Amino acid sequence: MKNQIFDAGRFSAYFKKYIFEKRSTILICLGVFLLLPLLFCLGLPYIKGLYTPEAAHNFIVRGNVTDPMWYSELTLFSCMWIIACVFCCDFYNELSKKRERISIFTCPASNFEKFATSFIVFVIFFPIALILLFLFSDAIRVWVYSASSEGISCIHYISPRYLLSFGCDMKYFDIDLYTGSVSPTDKAAMLNFYKTASAVKFSMCLFGGFLLQSLFALGSSVWPKKSGLKTACFLMTFGIVTSILFYWGINTFYGDNAEIEPRDFGISNEMTQVIIWDIVAICIIIFTWAVSYFRFKEWEIIKRW
Repeated sequence: MKNQIFDAGRFSAYFKKYIFEKRSTILICLGVFLLLPLLFCLGLPYIKGLYTPEAAHNFIVRGNVTDPMWYSELTLFSCMWIIACVFCCDFYNELSKKRERISIFTCPASNFEKFATSFIVFVIFFPIALILLFLFSDAIRVWVYSASSEGISCIHYISPRYLLSFGCDMKYFDIDLYTGSVSPTDKAAMLNFYKTASAVKFSMCLFGGFLLQSLFALGSSVWPKKSGLKTACFLMTFGIVTSILFYWGINTFYGDNAEIEPRDFGISNEMTQVIIWDIVAICIIIFTWAVSYFRFKEWEIIKRW
């Protein structure tokens, strides 16, 4: 008797079926991940003239950023990272129509295998595809402009380390630009501050994206129809309401001129605090995914509520 929760052969068969049925949607998403950065990488240098002799002569290398396109590409990548995370609004798209619910719930695969299939496609495959296709688009930019711009030395492949750190790696941060001629003690303090700020920014970008994935997947399990719009509206409303309540609470208990600082809970090392908050974020993300999975298990072919 096969395992009722997970069986490798059954999972493989369902995964192939899912990919075949969703091939159009997957190809459209991959097309967006390729064409958008490709047009951007080829069009922006031409429009702004970034690789003309004058612009290349005036370009200053700061923090090992050796190409003027890197800053703009990082901004586009961050936006596309958010887009890839929002794609999770279609995580439980099969629940939107009765006919598709019949197909998914009568399919001889466990709920966990169905959940794992969608998880692999939306949470693992799409972000990895985004990274690879973005790097490929950047490579085409280098090939095209290296061939058409003779004597230009500032055309370089974007560093995967720079891209995947969302520009937060200290290797790409020019500390001398900000510290100037300050004393060694002040420079060390500022360096420590910028390291902490970079770690916070990286955590917000990375775990913020993972949290978006889990929230939109949860929204898809609650509102299968127009899930993205409904989830976005709910998150915006929730954020506005909680901000107003927080503001009222601060005014009530501390007054208008209160200076609120986050508690350190006796932990003086700021990097340790960042790591603890990262762990908290991971726990929230796992909890949200667990809720969305159990919400998916509660669905039936006939919607009773």
